[in-house]
Amino acid sequence: MKCILEQFQDCTAESITPQDILDWLDSHEDWAVATRNRHLALIKLVFRLAETARKIKTNPARLVRQRKENNARIRFLSAEEESALRRVISEHYPDRMPEFEIALQTGMRSPF
Repeated sequence: MKCILEQFQDCTAESITPQDILDWLDSHEDWAVATRNRHLALIKLVFRLAETARKIKTNPARLVRQRKENNARIRFLSAEEESALRRVISEHYPDRMPEFEIALQTGMRSPF
């Protein structure tokens, strides 16, 4: 919130435009897309609360769209990790080994 206030503290809520918000977000080229989206979400929340409280008539943040985040991460167990999991499951939860095999062979997330 601090950096948002630093940028917009001298502005009235009614004077802030969607372009002002977009320009400010775009000025932070060093931010990851997720960081940018979290700041935008906070701005949207503040304006939405002000709108609900009837402090403002229009919400300029509503017109600013979040960017698409790439949260995809593909990770495979190393041979050592798989062996360690097999050992623990076999020792402590032998009845769960078929579930582990299915999860491992199909790429499902393991419940363990």
